[in-house]
Amino acid sequence: MPAEVRSHSHGQTMVVSLHNPEYGNALEPGMYAAAVEALNAAGDNPDVRSAVIVGAGESFCAGARLQQLAQGRGGSRAQQAEAVDGLHLLIDAVSTFPKPVIAAVEGKAAGSGFSLALACDMVVAARDAVFVLSQARLGLTPDGGATWHLARSLPRALALEIALLGERLTAERLYETGLVNRLTATGEALDTALRLAEALNRRAPAALAATRELLARAPSSTLSQQLGAERECFLDCLAHPHAGIGIDAVQHRKESSFD
Repeated sequence: MPAEVRSHSHGQTMVVSLHNPEYGNALEPGMYAAAVEALNAAGDNPDVRSAVIVGAGESFCAGARLQQLAQGRGGSRAQQAEAVDGLHLLIDAVSTFPKPVIAAVEGKAAGSGFSLALACDMVVAARDAVFVLSQARLGLTPDGGATWHLARSLPRALALEIALLGERLTAERLYETGLVNRLTATGEALDTALRLAEALNRRAPAALAATRELLARAPSSTLSQQLGAERECFLDCLAHPHAGIGIDAVQHRKESSFD
């Protein structure tokens, strides 16, 4: 069965599925563009309010295949860079997706598969799932934005431990660090991620997008700059019709509907 990316709608959520189960859903070059295309289509579709990325079968994503890495060593630096850039286009598409993205992790998230999970807004993982930045064991450095996300999310010593040692990390340990949002029983990560997505879908889309942007810019902003940005976003949302709907719903103790 060829490696591919499949997508389907679940209510207002787009499910993007990595299909390469023979190799633990390892990422093949053709999968990068397909995943980016699926995300771009979901981003432009007003009926889609969130996305979930999942691996087919019992594993999330094993990263790159060792055979591909070995073959890549024989190519030119330009060819090698092209392969890495394909992955990075996918990571950028996930990171800049205008709506919430959730990773549903079963089995293993290794190498660039771990990086892909880190690029998502939230991570739901089975309790027996395993995460590993395996590049360290191969004499390689992390890719897919792993160092950027780890440095922003964890204390320096812990980020270095994960990146330098390349040890297998349980979902429970990452839950304790805050990198995993929800733990589930084996086989239930996707269902839990979809329920989380449905909860997000019930929130006002404009407010969600603005809040995600505020959090993204916060690390590089001074407090004064962030306060100014928060003021402008708050006023933009206050003027949006969704604010009227939300305020009225709370005042009258009824469920908000931001359709």
